[in-house]
Amino acid sequence: MGCIISEYLLSAYIFEAIYRGDHFSEKEIENIHGEMVSVALNGNPINIELLEALTYDLPLDNDSYTKIRKLVIDTKSPILLVNLAKYKNPNDIELIKSFGKQAYPAIKEFPDPKFLPFIKKNISDVSDYHVMFALSKFCSEEAKEIVIKAIEIEKKQNKDKDCGNGCLSTIYQHTYMEKCTLYYPLLADLWLTDKIISFDILDHYEKTHTQKETAKFLLDGFLKPGKAEVIPFNTFEMDHTRDDISGDLTYDGNLRLVKLLERTQKISGEVYQKALRSSLQYLGDLNFERFISKLGDNKSILQNKDVLLERVRNNENAYGALTIMEGLKMLKDETLFSEGAAIIVSRKAEFKKFPVWKKTI
Repeated sequence: MGCIISEYLLSAYIFEAIYRGDHFSEKEIENIHGEMVSVALNGNPINIELLEALTYDLPLDNDSYTKIRKLVIDTKSPILLVNLAKYKNPNDIELIKSFGKQAYPAIKEFPDPKFLPFIKKNISDVSDYHVMFALSKFCSEEAKEIVIKAIEIEKKQNKDKDCGNGCLSTIYQHTYMEKCTLYYPLLADLWLTDKIISFDILDHYEKTHTQKETAKFLLDGFLKPGKAEVIPFNTFEMDHTRDDISGDLTYDGNLRLVKLLERTQKISGEVYQKALRSSLQYLGDLNFERFISKLGDNKSILQNKDVLLERVRNNENAYGALTIMEGLKMLKDETLFSEGAAIIVSRKAEFKKFPVWKKTI
């Protein structure tokens, strides 16, 4: 019963093969399922590894509850604790909390408000995604205060990391994965403070604000220094299709920025022009060509010739400057390209140390 093959219980494998196979009718599968679970719960000795492997298949009847609760107390199994939490019995709250950091998956299954003081006390554990998974299940003013604290802690912990506002992407998505609109204003504020936004939050902002307010909101975020971090959709929501997750928006930051600019243009042409100018200032060198190609608005880009030439003039890297020049070539403006080329030539002496200079010039 406890044999393990390739770190997977043979008994669990047999259970799953019967449960998911096509050799039995639905009624037969139901009966076999019940018998096997009964054997697992009533074995002597109890096979804890098997029960843990079958935790999502264990029944939620009263008889099983008593057995599972005793097993949780006797074995201290955090996996079986999750199953116990599904009963949502208030009498189990203290037992669940006694598991400390291992309690969060169980709290996710049983988001009782009495757990909030426990989460608040231990919110420094926010880097453990189980904490935010559990917290996201709550939707109250008390929980909102804890979310605010969690975001503050995450920001402090990210200060020494080289990932910019992208570091906030995970906690940002965790916060609204259950669509609690109480948290949406907190996430909208992150666009104004950290230049990170999701299309979901922007959608909600548009619905709850005037067009003028939304335009100002977008502009204030775009004018902040640095690159914009744009989240196409919440990857932790289960209602997204595989195509969504594997699509271009997931992996192409340029395309996400372009989509945000296009949304901005529909709201305000004036704000779009200012947002585009700011984006050109902070766009990564390697993203330049692809961004120009995806945006498909050379006319508006060419209104920012000074920004484009500054990118060539002040680039610290020869490869970066030459990459910008490739982007300028795509704009098909001979005067602009000639001015950029003149800047490149004028920096010949300082760029000689870069191998790419010898290969390209």
